[in-house]
Amino acid sequence: MTNQNSTSEILEKASLELMQRAFDHSAHSFSTFLGKKVSFDSVGRMQVQSIDTILNMTEPLSIIVSEMKGDLKGTCYLIFSYNDANDICEYQLGKNRVNDDELKDGLLMELANILTASFITVLANELKIETYAHVPNLKKMDKVEMYKLLVSDEIHFNLSQKFRISYSIEDIKIQPIFTWAFDDNINKYITEWSKL
Repeated sequence: MTNQNSTSEILEKASLELMQRAFDHSAHSFSTFLGKKVSFDSVGRMQVQSIDTILNMTEPLSIIVSEMKGDLKGTCYLIFSYNDANDICEYQLGKNRVNDDELKDGLLMELANILTASFITVLANELKIETYAHVPNLKKMDKVEMYKLLVSDEIHFNLSQKFRISYSIEDIKIQPIFTWAFDDNINKYITEWSKL
């Protein structure tokens, strides 16, 4: 039992270390995109209920979903509250254009593409795998619909390994959430990676 616990602890430590590197790379890309310092809280295991404490759930949410394909299967979610989506678009587009929904949606999709590509690049390089993200899909929904989406995807894609961070941006009071969920195959790749 002790050996099993030790193996589990080693895998967990390696998993969080790898995710830290990938999220760090995404934060750097986010910073370049905005021209602002972007940091994030510590990498944690994602629980749907925990998102409730960060986002303003009384407003509609903008969720950009990207499916990961190739050697490693997974799904990522870039989640903005209504106010956060407006604030980041106002910063990038200006106050006069922030009400243009097509422009706002395009900006959020572009940002999701950049962050997803940055994250996946680290995983692919570190784990020596072939993997890529499918075209992202922007969904607008309320809190209940978001819960249903996350739970449905978890069951449908067998996403058992979930990690999340919350970004913080210099001088812009927003905290978008970036969440990744993987199937159990990631444990095999991370175990091999941790032996290098």
